[in-house]
Amino acid sequence: MKRLALVFVYLIAVAGFACLQAKNGTQIQFEQLPVKAQTTLNNSFAGLEPKKIYQKQDADGFTIYEVKLDGNTTIEFDMVGSWNYIKAKKNDIPNSVMPKKLMKTIEEDYQGKRVKYTENDGLNYTIQFKDGDVVKANAMGDIIEDNSKK
Repeated sequence: MKRLALVFVYLIAVAGFACLQAKNGTQIQFEQLPVKAQTTLNNSFAGLEPKKIYQKQDADGFTIYEVKLDGNTTIEFDMVGSWNYIKAKKNDIPNSVMPKKLMKTIEEDYQGKRVKYTENDGLNYTIQFKDGDVVKANAMGDIIEDNSKK
């Protein structure tokens, strides 16, 4: 009876560990990221070192990569290396990760505003500035919604 109880406790512990690992993902090396993600990190985030890199499965079963950089910056990449979102707590998100037209619009029309969060759903971009203002743009870089005070 004691052995059965020990086996049961062991199985629960293994299942708990597997669930925890599935949630956090598997830690991987920089070289295991898709080349496009490596290029983005090398070009736009050159001054920030990756602290941890995880390979995970999203709710639909697709592979995603979460990269945690110095300065509490987190970037999620899809399976081909395109970024899904970038969240920065201490640093600014460089405009260079945006399409060229959108980058130019942000530099000209939102001068001095610091980007805190940006999301790319494949069709549209959502940009949240440190002051709380939010702007949405299409894939061509045109502003489609502006909730900022400018």
